[in-house]
Amino acid sequence: VPKAVRLRHGGLKNLLAGVTCVAQHDPWHATLDEANFPVSLLRDFGWSYALGWTGYGPPVQSSFAATLPAHPWMIHLAEGTDAVARAELDELDRLGCLAANTVLIHGVGMGEQDVERVIARGAAVVWCPSSNQALLGRTLDPWRLCMAGRLALGNDSRISGARDLLEELQIASRSGLAPDQLLGMVTSDCARILRMATRGRIAPGATADVLIVRDRGGEPASSIIGCTRSDLRAVIRDGKPRIADPDFAPWFGAAGIRTVPVLLDGRPKLLDATLADPAVLALEPGLQRLTQEQPAQAAAQVTHAPVANGALS
Repeated sequence: VPKAVRLRHGGLKNLLAGVTCVAQHDPWHATLDEANFPVSLLRDFGWSYALGWTGYGPPVQSSFAATLPAHPWMIHLAEGTDAVARAELDELDRLGCLAANTVLIHGVGMGEQDVERVIARGAAVVWCPSSNQALLGRTLDPWRLCMAGRLALGNDSRISGARDLLEELQIASRSGLAPDQLLGMVTSDCARILRMATRGRIAPGATADVLIVRDRGGEPASSIIGCTRSDLRAVIRDGKPRIADPDFAPWFGAAGIRTVPVLLDGRPKLLDATLADPAVLALEPGLQRLTQEQPAQAAAQVTHAPVANGALS
């Protein structure tokens, strides 16, 4: 499968789960700059893949030095449980690369003192519990980092992790963190850690990325935790619906967006036609483009409840 198609598929599978902005942690590709790429991307950042990975990605020290302090610098760190993984934070600090803009991905091998050092430096961690459990049989304790506002939630490759960020939220909820804390880790806390001032919140002047879900009652954030992607009523990016339930058709029309009918995990949806590349749709399990005769038949099987708003940027 061509790289460009795989990247578009990666963007679409995130959008289907309500994710509207993604941090790419691989070499940049021209496809990511296309006007109709499914999601927005973090653009002002630096990165190195991992300590010791000299053949892939920018070198650690030079990439850190080239990253402005106002921009995040990301690296996989302590993705293991052995002595090598446990020593990686010390090594990163020795190299002069542990600072307020440092974002550590995984951090499983870090101990309590390591976590306190991360917080003291103003650095942060991206927690990927499903991948950690699958590959290592354990993950980090998220509580201290979460309480300090220094924790974001990420999902690794489907090969080793959850299907999408919604499933990752469900897995993360087993930690006992409250729904509003979990939601913050994929919205406001995440946006702050990645230095994205206009994302992660609903406010005047903020990017108009909004997720609409059914109101399950109780705490608003609880209506998102436990959702699957087919449960989502609408995903709005830049103020326009991109995928939504069929009764949002007038909104698509008012926004001037042509749609195609699709079936997502058995539920009918309308998808922005610019995102409906057949080569991309074919790669996504559970996503099927419908014929003109099929939408009415599928819609007849689904009823809708009241909705509540929530942002998932």
